Amino acid sequence: MEIVPGNQMWIETYDVIKEQVEHSKRLAERDAKRLPVTIITGFLGSGKTTLVNHILTVQHGMKLAVVENEYGEESIDGKLVGGSSEKVNERIVEASNGCVCCTVRGDLIKAIVKLCATYKDLDGILVETTGLADPTPVAQTFYMDQLVTQKARLDGIVAVCDSRFVVQNLAEKKAHGTVNECRQQLAFADIILLNKLDLISKEELKKVKSGVRSINKTAKLIETVRSKVDPKELLGIKAFNVERVMQITPDFLEDRVTNHDEGIGSFVVRLKAPIDMELFQDWIADLLRVSSANLYRSKGLLLASGSSSKFVFHTVHEILEIEEGDEWTEGEKRESVLVFIGKDLDKQEIENGLKNLLA
Repeated sequence: MEIVPGNQMWIETYDVIKEQVEHSKRLAERDAKRLPVTIITGFLGSGKTTLVNHILTVQHGMKLAVVENEYGEESIDGKLVGGSSEKVNERIVEASNGCVCCTVRGDLIKAIVKLCATYKDLDGILVETTGLADPTPVAQTFYMDQLVTQKARLDGIVAVCDSRFVVQNLAEKKAHGTVNECRQQLAFADIILLNKLDLISKEELKKVKSGVRSINKTAKLIETVRSKVDPKELLGIKAFNVERVMQITPDFLEDRVTNHDEGIGSFVVRLKAPIDMELFQDWIADLLRVSSANLYRSKGLLLASGSSSKFVFHTVHEILEIEEGDEWTEGEKRESVLVFIGKDLDKQEIENGLKNLLA
């Protein structure tokens, strides 16, 4: 039957289209009022904190807040994000001593609601997850919690990929019923940074891309060194698509629990006496030679003998970086704080080794 103006079918079709247009307008108006949130995920040592610091320091004209999550009882990354800028540091909220995908999810909700209420002129929020977080439950928060849904929207998930170790991380065998966090982080990403390209060859990069594409065929790939990228490629881009996610995980909008490998753990070592940096470099190099397969990540702030500056160290498997940081400020608690994350680590042996390095 031909549809002509005045025909009942034409009128019904027109009403349906009109309602769809009005519904789209209402959604657009609601989204315009909600703060965009970008989840920054990636496995241990991939360069997430480096990316957050880059975004916070490069000139882009946006006022951003950060929710910082760390695996373990001590937040080292919270001390490293934002540098010495008080204006930035006051907009950093920490959710520590647990993984934001499971044990501290309530802290994430409180942090987002607090930031939205406190800073009316924000352009966006960055949520940096721990390296062991499954981003799925984090993303769920923006659809299942009414308070968060009213005030914020998930703009996109950015996964930072350590190109040096990603193939190894993806191939790691996990205990039955536990998640391969690296695989999950890549699968749910809207944008994947292929980071640390200065550490691999062109042939290795081909293998990295093949491995990543076997898990996520649609994410935008951006090649980076030290997580340097134009923030406008990552923020305010409305990249997250719940329909794509539900194709991967049909139960996305149902409450779920992430099971991590119980063999993986973390611990903190605090030392009040200064450390001899030459001895430390030899000791950490020896530790990595022996334990790099099980020591996934270590990092910390060091009180160095004979120096007024803090020293920052990072390790990812056998790769070590040590750099001089800001000077200790008057009244600041001066001590070395070191975090170790890995599988079946001997805490007592590491503590004893560190005590032998005191000046």
